[in-house]
Amino acid sequence: VFFMCSIISNFFNDQMPPCREPDRPVIPQAIIVAQFRDYHAEKFFGQGDPRIVDEWIQGLELIFEVMDCPDRYRVICAQLQLTDDARLWWNAYWSMRLGEKEGCTWDRLKELIREKYYPTYYRAEMERQFLSLKQGTRSVDEYEREFTRLTAFFSIDLIPGAGPVSKAPYRMAPKELQELKAQIQELLRLGFIRPSVSPWGASVLFVKKKDSSMRMCIDYRDLNRLTIKNKYPLPRIDDLFDQLRGAYVFSKIDLRSGYHHLKIKESDIAKTAFRTRYGHYEFVVMPFGLSNAPAVFMDLMNRIFHPYLDHF
Repeated sequence: VFFMCSIISNFFNDQMPPCREPDRPVIPQAIIVAQFRDYHAEKFFGQGDPRIVDEWIQGLELIFEVMDCPDRYRVICAQLQLTDDARLWWNAYWSMRLGEKEGCTWDRLKELIREKYYPTYYRAEMERQFLSLKQGTRSVDEYEREFTRLTAFFSIDLIPGAGPVSKAPYRMAPKELQELKAQIQELLRLGFIRPSVSPWGASVLFVKKKDSSMRMCIDYRDLNRLTIKNKYPLPRIDDLFDQLRGAYVFSKIDLRSGYHHLKIKESDIAKTAFRTRYGHYEFVVMPFGLSNAPAVFMDLMNRIFHPYLDHF
């Protein structure tokens, strides 16, 4: 009986079609095109500044992403936006390649348009011009070299008789441990930290930011108590506001990443060590949280931009 049941079961299994995921519903081309037209995408004329090519492509990609537009319809919609010289070139290109147009993908279309209207040699020239761009008396490339030349090694000078301080890691919630592991891997990838065998060891904690994400902080309070403070004068907030009197337009720049361009003196790297559940690490570039870090960073910025102080 058992063998008979097996034979019957196998027979019906062979006759039944295999289970598969339901296909994505096919939306008629006319509906896709009508939806696309509602977004009023920019036309591409094939004339003027070659950099317009990337702006046009980025605008289309944003629309396609919002529409969740299939790839085969992206080519059709993009062709509708070609006009004037671009339309003439597109038609002429495919007239010499009969039968190949049906296989053209969105990636291929972007590649062809960039080759025609934003060629590699022009992009290289734009990059060269950017590096030669003048701000005052220096180019971007010259500013970069000046940053490298003036970047001093950040040192951590301790009061006489101070010895290593090591703290046990703080307890963390599972979500914090997951974030800690990810941020350590990112710092290792960027080369900002390295494994350590230092007798020093600060603890790590997380601070919740306004956007609900978490910022990893190193508790350097014990190290800061033993550090000789830098006497570089930081500007008073009141003085800064006085300098802005009468101004109408203000600019800003995020210089947080600049901290990680200041290398720590090799003999002081061990003092930045911190302990975690996933290992013992030390910074090779200046981290946030050290008592002298703001003064050293401000000093570097003033040395680099000294010719332009009080001019803007």
